[in-house]
Amino acid sequence: MRDELIQSGIALPTATFTPPKSILIIVTGQYEFEVGKQLAKQRDYKQLGYTAIIAINDLSAYGVIQALNQSGVSVPGDISVIGLDNIMYSEMIFPPLTTVEMPSSKWAILACQMLISRHGERQPYHFFHGIQIPLRAEGARSTRDIRAAHAD
Repeated sequence: MRDELIQSGIALPTATFTPPKSILIIVTGQYEFEVGKQLAKQRDYKQLGYTAIIAINDLSAYGVIQALNQSGVSVPGDISVIGLDNIMYSEMIFPPLTTVEMPSSKWAILACQMLISRHGERQPYHFFHGIQIPLRAEGARSTRDIRAAHAD
């Protein structure tokens, strides 16, 4: 993701991608709506200069959007929010969620093929070495283009 931003002309310091330790605490151990809300309430992201939050999945992103809106932060005006999954409800919230479609069926097929090909072998296998499955972003209403603000 960092490389893509840089290629788009948005040079960001490495620290931008290192979240504070308190954000890494999972409130319930589940990645759901309430967790997104609770994590979004932990900090004043707008005041800290954040321009985007990428949630672990769409349900968490819905909670993030709700918490930000309730605290007076505009999505996407102040902070963009992106989810991962592209579940069917992403068009039903406001603003409709920008989400990355995760082709889970392709991952499952690939994992099964890799396990079958290694059946009976005892040495460890590094499953994700060099594997790439294309992802696709859907929608674009919970995000805004910040390239102009970062142009030199």
